[in-house]
Amino acid sequence: MGYFVDKALSYIDAKDGNYLAIYSGGNLRYLINNEKGNAFFAKQKLSNNIATYSSKLSLLMKLLKWIPTRLLVMGGIGKRVSLKIDSEIKNAVEKISEEKYNGKTIYFNVIIGSYVEKQKIVLQCFCPEARETTVYLKIGDEHTETEISAETAYLKKPIVTDAFRSPELCYSSVRRKGNKYNIQGTNEFVGETVPPVINADIVAIYRAICQSHIEMMDDEGNRLFFSHGDFAPWNIKKNNEEYIVFDWEYCGFRFYGFDLIHFAWQIENKLNKKDVHRAFKSAIAECKKWDEKLCDYDDSELEKMYLEELHKQFGDIL
Repeated sequence: MGYFVDKALSYIDAKDGNYLAIYSGGNLRYLINNEKGNAFFAKQKLSNNIATYSSKLSLLMKLLKWIPTRLLVMGGIGKRVSLKIDSEIKNAVEKISEEKYNGKTIYFNVIIGSYVEKQKIVLQCFCPEARETTVYLKIGDEHTETEISAETAYLKKPIVTDAFRSPELCYSSVRRKGNKYNIQGTNEFVGETVPPVINADIVAIYRAICQSHIEMMDDEGNRLFFSHGDFAPWNIKKNNEEYIVFDWEYCGFRFYGFDLIHFAWQIENKLNKKDVHRAFKSAIAECKKWDEKLCDYDDSELEKMYLEELHKQFGDIL
């Protein structure tokens, strides 16, 4: 199976390569700009952006941040490669240079998405002369067109609330206009990971999303409410007292409570390593403590609706 990263980028081993390639499990995960004068700044940029619940990845980010490239290569953590990008992506980077940096030279790191059919890459674009300004370009092909289009449409008219904010859209290019890729650019958003627990702030965000649009009815007359779609701790950052909610690719209308249940289920399943049904049992018990409306539903009914919705948007992932 060919992955999107191999369509968009070409990279070959090179002793004096312009990028540091970081692999995990045999797959390329990060490409860090290694051009003279940029290497330290580029590593800092990437390390400061990656918020994770993995102790292994946290350690890697610390190593990247402070250890020189040559030592990372000697230690087998990374290797130098020469990188080229597709011409259409290069044009997008040049447009960002013109619009955000007055035509100054910009550089980028690359973050590689999961190795699945819907793989995407993200270019973390920066200009050393404008250190506080960074643009993230999310790039995908026909396999992710629905998701990137949905997120771009949302970011053009995001929810306005005191509970959280959304990334600021600054660039958009779509395949339906004759391009090969869907490209979405957002201004940098930074912050720390949020605790993987439901608390009052998380519930306030969930309710603000749910109440942001007029409810809809499905073909069977069931009430549907607006939903983030992949509401989980790793899609939220906190900067001082402000929350930023990102990755709106699956936003849409779903049954009441989906986002809160999804948040709790992801913690139990992905972080606490419980199986599908044990994770749901723990998740729904927690959710009913925070939202009494969910107590009107039987647990088995909620589990059925939730798992059906998961299969709709993510396919056979269970």
